[in-house]
Amino acid sequence: MFLFGKDLSSEIVVVAEVGVNHGGSVQWILDFLPKIKEAGVDAVKFQLFTPKYHTTKANQSRFSFLEKVYLSENAFDQILESNPSEVKQIRVKELVEEFLDRNDADPHLSKAQKNTMRHHLTRFAERVNRPLTVVTPKDIDEYLDDPVYAPRTRHNHRASLMVLFNYARRKGYLPDERRHAVEKSEEIRFKRPDVEVS
Repeated sequence: MFLFGKDLSSEIVVVAEVGVNHGGSVQWILDFLPKIKEAGVDAVKFQLFTPKYHTTKANQSRFSFLEKVYLSENAFDQILESNPSEVKQIRVKELVEEFLDRNDADPHLSKAQKNTMRHHLTRFAERVNRPLTVVTPKDIDEYLDDPVYAPRTRHNHRASLMVLFNYARRKGYLPDERRHAVEKSEEIRFKRPDVEVS
């Protein structure tokens, strides 16, 4: 298995844990990243979250802290633009539009298949519109955890996301050598109803 261009059977991958030490300052990150590169690390890990999903305003001190260290989509765009990689950068909404245009032109798909995919992916793009490379398994799980989804519906939405993320990998929007966010997200299992035979 390869990760960041290294063979994991014989090489070590070093990941720098930044967490929330940046204190919400994009400038601190931009100043610190060259030092991390000089140290020879292969990747940098940030803690990605949305404050409203991790605490309530009732816990004011925790909510205030999370708001302070939260990095917005615009902040990540700045960070990604200042540190170009070999992976092409694209936001989820742009990827979904590109994918759906390609899907609409596919003569092998039925109208129902196209409509289902459009419904699933448009909803995902509205909720998780950030650079594709920073979408996490937790983002996928939180999206699929919507209480309006029955287990089979969650399973179907996850299948649509798997198709989208595999397409993104083929197009060069995700690195080849690592599992993407949907592959790492919890697989939704639905229980079939027990049938009693008399």
